[in-house]
Amino acid sequence: MRDAALVYSIRFRWMVFDDDPFLPNYDEDSWVARAADTVADLPAMLREFAGSRSDLVRTLQRLPSEGWARTGRHEVIGPVSLEPYVRHQLKHEQMHHAQLLAALSPPPTP
Repeated sequence: MRDAALVYSIRFRWMVFDDDPFLPNYDEDSWVARAADTVADLPAMLREFAGSRSDLVRTLQRLPSEGWARTGRHEVIGPVSLEPYVRHQLKHEQMHHAQLLAALSPPPTP
């Protein structure tokens, strides 16, 4: 989730600051495998996620309403517009958040 937040933050910033930028794809599984994160890395990963998100929220809050129509060209899915792309990522993160909550919840008692 941290890697995806970083990639999407970069993509969204490109869309805000550049005109119709190319948005490269990335290999999510490769990033996870090569990072070799452990449970001990969790506090640092959460700080990275929070910092990246804070920067992105500040950037998006300053957009004029017409800024939400800015576009980019995703390597795999083609043309994208900022507002629906941000909404898509938020829904995706909500799904992962629910998964994390379920994984951290104590098992039901028999």
